Amino acid sequence: MYDYLNMMKCLSLYTFLFFNIIWSVFCSTSNSRETFCKYLVYI
Repeated sequence: MYDYLNMMKCLSLYTFLFFNIIWSVFCSTSNSRETFCKYLVYI
């Protein structure tokens, strides 16, 4: 049970990091959504 919880924690962390990387790449490549991305970063 404890191992399973640890695995889920790691998985969620990696998903979060992966999403952040994808999001920052998306924001840096699309200039038209720049303000939109900045707004989302503050949330």
